[in-house]
Order: sequence, then C-alpha cells, then structure tokens
Amino acid sequence: MSTIKLIIAEENQSYIKGLTLYLQEEYGQAFEIICFTQAEILIDYLSKHEAADILLINPVLLTKNISTKYIRSVVLLVDSVDNEKENSIYKYQKADQIAKQLLTLYDKNTNSGSKIFRNCSKCKLISVYSPSGAAGKTTVAYNLAIQYAMQAKKVLYISLESYSALPIFTQKESSKGLIFLLYLLKSKLPNIQLKLNTIIAADHNTNIYFVEREKNILEYKDINIEDLGLLNDFFRDQSDYDAVILDLDSSMSEIVLGAFKYCEVVINVHCNDSTGIAKAECFKQQVSKISKLLELDISSKLIEVRNKSDIAIQNEYKDDLKSEDYKELLEIPYIKGACIGQGAYFPEMTYFKQLYDTVENSF
Repeated sequence: MSTIKLIIAEENQSYIKGLTLYLQEEYGQAFEIICFTQAEILIDYLSKHEAADILLINPVLLTKNISTKYIRSVVLLVDSVDNEKENSIYKYQKADQIAKQLLTLYDKNTNSGSKIFRNCSKCKLISVYSPSGAAGKTTVAYNLAIQYAMQAKKVLYISLESYSALPIFTQKESSKGLIFLLYLLKSKLPNIQLKLNTIIAADHNTNIYFVEREKNILEYKDINIEDLGLLNDFFRDQSDYDAVILDLDSSMSEIVLGAFKYCEVVINVHCNDSTGIAKAECFKQQVSKISKLLELDISSKLIEVRNKSDIAIQNEYKDDLKSEDYKELLEIPYIKGACIGQGAYFPEMTYFKQLYDTVENSF
C-alpha cells in the first residue's frame, strides 16, 4: 500500500520529536519517517542513493552538498509566514495543517489519476455474522484474522458493530475511520490507498491491521448496501491485503445485507444451546428471502460455526443439528476460563486453523 517516505531535517530535536509523534499517532501507516538534525549525516545518507518522496528541511541545513536527485519534492520548513512560498511549509502552524499540506503536495506530485493494482490474487472479503449476541462472533473473527497473520498473509479487521466488543487492540476513538474512507471513495479523491493508511493501525502483537473507530457511532447507521459495494471494489482492486474480515452486528441492517451481497464468505456463528440453535434455525428460514432481495444465493456463501460445542449439548439437540443449508459446518468446543482479551484461546487454535482452511478452500 502507498506510503509517503518523508525525511525531516531540522536542528530542533524537540520539534522533530513532536511532529513525528503526531504524524505517527494521527496518520497511522501513511508516513514512513526518518529524521536528521545535522547536515553532515543527512548528506551521507542521501549519498547512498536513498530515495524519498518528500524532504522537509530547515533552510539552515540545506547546503549545496545535499544531493536531491532521488528526492521527489524538497519542501522548506520556514520559521516565518513571510517566507512561505510554493514549496515551503510554515514551521509553527498546527501539526494537522502541516500533515494536510504534505498530503496535498504528495497528491500534486504523483500520478493521482492512475490506480495501483495488485500483482497477486485479489483481496478476499470475509464477513462474520451471528443472529444472536454473545455467540462468540468477535472471538471467531479475531482468531480467523490471527490465522491469516500466522500464514504470513496481510489481514485487515474491520468492526462494523454498533458497539465493538473487541478489547484486544488498543483502539482509540478517532475523527477518521470507516466513514472517512467511504467519503474518500465517494468523492473519488486521489491516492485513496495512501489516505487509507491514515485510518489504519497495526497490532504488533498479532500483525493484524485494523480500522480506527469514529467518535460518533451514529454515523454508522447511514452506511448502506451500495457503500459496501464501494468498499468491495476498493479492497479487491486497490488494496494490498490478502483478506479483509468484517465483524458484523447481529441486526439485519443495510450494512449486514451489503456484507452478505459482496463478501465471498459469510461465517454464521451460533452457540450450541437452545437459544442459539433456535435463532440459527430462524435465520435459516430467512435465507431464501434475503437471497431474493439481494438477487443472489447467499446459502452458497454460508459457513456455519457452532461455538461452545460439547458432547452433552450435541446429544440434547442432535435433532436440530442440520447443515444442508450451509456449504460447510465446523464445531468449536467450549473451553472454560478462556479470555479473548488475554489471548488464551491457544487450545482452540486447531479449530480456528480448520476454519481458515475451510474459508481458503471455498475460494
């Protein structure tokens, strides 16, 4: 995925530290930053033919010995508004304004009209759904993402729940998230891949990427089926992810219907108890109606996961365990004391690897 390689050259160490920290925290994966406070070290670095998109440099450090042959744009970091010119940025303005100017400059100096397509197979969209709450849907989505990461594949997790129940990632409420991405797609703005990086964070413990959550969850209610279509087109053709996993709400909303329509696999999770099985059967009865509405057969996408399964439960509800409405059926045992937030699902890894294999074999 596109990343701006940014070199910052400035004598003030505190300033560099503050600006770099802001860009990394607020703009996620969008910037790859290297900093210099001495001209001699910068000259040595550039003499080794190290390329960069932008060199943001204090004029004091800009000497004739600095080779800018492999720098796409040289931008002066000036300390006075009066010194601002076309290729300069005022040093003491708000960091967010500096970031926006850098993004605009990158847009201007790149071929923004062209799409960057994947050289390998297209991204796979997988949704995880349950008609009932507390069925372990997020647990399944998270552990499936882990399996993709364990297979050295790049995976993106997106929570589309109204209230995310995922404590694993250190998520922060952000002003930019999925709604911001949809705005970019609808506006057909340039360098969407790069701007996606501004709302993406990475969990370094698991190598799973995830989308930050907006502060106002009410904005999610306006996402519709067509919006999921835009996400589908973007992730399949312009992202470098091997898989995108959508953690859905338990409602039957436009978001859920859009995921059913555009995702290649829909994992339906329910607990193997009376309530879970009753709701799963109720959902099965609606599959044909949903298929008619979406004008496609969603039963061909459905993988059923029976969570918290044990022998006693299977015997009690054996007459209800029918799977003809699903392409695949998997059962995950219930292991007491496991806590998703503490990564204690290792005894179940075998089952999640089976789910991964099932999902991959379905493509």
